[in-house]
Amino acid sequence: MMTAEEFIQQMPPGRAIYCQRRMINEDDWQVAFLLKETSERIQAMPKGGNVHVKAGLMEVGPVIVVVVMMAVEQGRFGSELYEMWWNAHQPDGMSLEVWMLMTHQSHLRFWWYGDRGSVERVIEVESTLQAFFIYALQKIRARPSWTMAAFDDARRSVEVRYSSLPSLWEALVIEVKEQVVWIN
Repeated sequence: MMTAEEFIQQMPPGRAIYCQRRMINEDDWQVAFLLKETSERIQAMPKGGNVHVKAGLMEVGPVIVVVVMMAVEQGRFGSELYEMWWNAHQPDGMSLEVWMLMTHQSHLRFWWYGDRGSVERVIEVESTLQAFFIYALQKIRARPSWTMAAFDDARRSVEVRYSSLPSLWEALVIEVKEQVVWIN
């Protein structure tokens, strides 16, 4: 099975995924956000820039679709939007563990992978998504589980309703606007 790092290295620029990972010199597991972008865009990110994070929960029939998005300043390139879709019943089994971590994780760490597939930038922001994930878990636990196919159908219906990343961004309700803490 492919690791999250191997998966993001193979993705085209503009993609983002989340995974469970142990941070260097830390004992506890955390949720990490891995993003693939061109090295030129990564290097253009201003050190004093902002990362905006939004999250939203959409009920599509019996399925709950959660999306977390980031808007990241990229210097002369403007701001770039990244989205991550969260399925509480994804088949790899890690999903609910990751959701539980998000209910108490105090910071969000973003790892940018560049053209060569290596980490070129790591930034961290304070998280205010804990209450959102507590709420989402309460909603999810009140419903029967769904299949991956049902989730994919629900996600497609959300993507049809919000046909562009900017329109999806505008629809999300929970927003975090934080100054970036640069790790490297």
